[in-house]
Amino acid sequence: MEKDCQILIIGGGINGCALARLCAYQGLKTILIEKNDFASGTSSASSKLLHGGLRYLENLDYPLVREAVIERKKLLDQLPNLVTENRFYFPDCSYSRHHRYAIKLGISLYEILSGRNNLTPHKWINATDFKKLESDFLPYENKGSYIYSDCAADDSRLVMENAIDAKHYGAHLYNYTELLSYHPDNDHCTAIVKDLNGKESKITCKKIAFCTGPWTDKYLKSQNASYQSQMLLSGGAHLLVKKLNFKHSFILPVPNSKRFFFVLPYKGQTLIGTTETAIQATQLDKLAIQDFEKKELLNLMQIYFPNLNVNVICSIAGARPLVLKSASQSSSLSRRHLIKKIQSNIYTGIGGKYTTHRTFAEDYLKKIWPEKIKTLKDTPFINALKISPELISDISQANKIPQSICKETLQLFGQSGQTLLDNFNSKYSDHDWNFYQYQHCQNQEWVKKPEDFLRRRTSHYFTPDAGLPLLEKINSTYTTDYIQMLSRNQHIAAQ
Repeated sequence: MEKDCQILIIGGGINGCALARLCAYQGLKTILIEKNDFASGTSSASSKLLHGGLRYLENLDYPLVREAVIERKKLLDQLPNLVTENRFYFPDCSYSRHHRYAIKLGISLYEILSGRNNLTPHKWINATDFKKLESDFLPYENKGSYIYSDCAADDSRLVMENAIDAKHYGAHLYNYTELLSYHPDNDHCTAIVKDLNGKESKITCKKIAFCTGPWTDKYLKSQNASYQSQMLLSGGAHLLVKKLNFKHSFILPVPNSKRFFFVLPYKGQTLIGTTETAIQATQLDKLAIQDFEKKELLNLMQIYFPNLNVNVICSIAGARPLVLKSASQSSSLSRRHLIKKIQSNIYTGIGGKYTTHRTFAEDYLKKIWPEKIKTLKDTPFINALKISPELISDISQANKIPQSICKETLQLFGQSGQTLLDNFNSKYSDHDWNFYQYQHCQNQEWVKKPEDFLRRRTSHYFTPDAGLPLLEKINSTYTTDYIQMLSRNQHIAAQ
């Protein structure tokens, strides 16, 4: 482990890894440590959307939406193997809180704010055509729908691509490395950390930057009694269900509420979410969907799609840190980020949206490092790959690997996936290929436990067997941990 740096980043979620990427790009000596695995907290429990936040227009938060739609388009251009444009239905139905023309006004404003960064324009689908497309949606109603565009991505892989870029630019990243204590001084800080084997080390740095998301208040209060809370925690739960044959995604109002929920394709299945529930910091380390949240999501599907059988594969639960705009207004919350100096050379950044992680990193670095920074706004990720049917076919034929495997590998790993496929020298079999991928992720992507590989580097977790047949081949001492995680998330593979 490296023992000294200019910036020590605590937290390996999307914001921490984005900050490490930006710091290293400046040539700053950077170390990032994460107590668990990269993206193991909030950053792998999102709605998988990279969106501008259409619903934030109701709060008149135009600057946030404008920033997010610009970043959405940049991610689509700079990481096309991982980020995809999705079409969303926004129906005019009996549960709508807005008149049809109010919906049109909102979507039109959304696209105006996008400017030249807009995706495929919206259009109206009349009732007859919408019923032909989606006959299972409110079968006793005959209403039309708008259809508009937003983006989606594998959230864990997006964290990983930021981490891989950070390493490429010279950062040192360590997962399963816990911060035990830190000690600020006049011109430097020291931190005591512990790795997975229990070995303790001391790191000396110029600045410490906390990117610990929902865990920020809990940790900083334990280290500094005078630290004041800056956020409230909101739990969000999703259900992954067996594939429902919709043509596109849905954004739908929750009846008798100001909330919306999404139904979208994900990993060959269908994702439903999210709930919003106040939670406490004591729940964070073992966060799981609550029975009433599961019932709520299933009930919503029964309301809108009463004739469909919804078969749950697993749940996904996470926590959002919502910034308090004012310590005296606990109900006044923001999806914007907050970056503050809390002690000499110690900083913290919380809040923000997944889509705006790059601008979060820029704002953070401007706060803690006074020199002019080089932006990454027009810099593609090093693994970025434009995938075409021709490319998939050529690689499949050249390496005698099924096209479905080639496509998934290229989507997940980009350019390094193409190298993986080209270097696979064995006759193809599922087990040999999966173990080959596992070895790659151990060597290049910091995999130390089965869950790292099966859930956050690849897509096995999102299948009905959760990758359990691979555990014997992986032969890890952490197999029991994976089984317990499956049970906590009510995965059908653990039943």
